[in-house]
Amino acid sequence: MNDIEAGPQSVSEATDTQGGRFDQVMDLVHIDFNPWEASVHGWWQDPNKNFTGKKAKVVIELQYKSSGKWKTVAKGSKAAIKPGGGRGKRANARTACQSSDNGTWRSKVDVDVAGVIDAPIKTTSPEQVRPCSI
Repeated sequence: MNDIEAGPQSVSEATDTQGGRFDQVMDLVHIDFNPWEASVHGWWQDPNKNFTGKKAKVVIELQYKSSGKWKTVAKGSKAAIKPGGGRGKRANARTACQSSDNGTWRSKVDVDVAGVIDAPIKTTSPEQVRPCSI
């Protein structure tokens, strides 16, 4: 794999619903070199098997900090995915790097399990400095 990552591999936060709890998960922002882009993936997990057979829509936002403010620079979504992550079971957001200067990044993920009412909570990653600016 030819990219730059640091710290923990993923960020996760539990979301309580009427039917139980599921986790909104994302990896940290990483830089791919072929092509040269900032990228992040989002998915969901069902650790307590509360939603067996259910699928969810996952929306991931890639955000860049400029002049002290966060701006969503890319958004990706994937509908009808099973829990667990991995190829085919996650949403991706990416944007091209303009220079190798350090930039400050974060991401947000929102999971909506089909037929399940949950609070409109987005999980936000910690900010990360990467050799990619836009």
